[in-house]
Amino acid sequence: MRVDEAQASSLYLDLLRELKAINSLIVGSAAYPVLERTGELLPSRRVANTP
Repeated sequence: MRVDEAQASSLYLDLLRELKAINSLIVGSAAYPVLERTGELLPSRRVANTP
């Protein structure tokens, strides 16, 4: 029974990690451009464009 609980816990943590990654992609590709276009993106959230 303990092995099943550990596997379920591991699966849950993996799921949370993947959801966090998906959320980051959505924010980075959708929200930041909109905020930047409207002038509401904080300067501390901008990445310098260096080659």
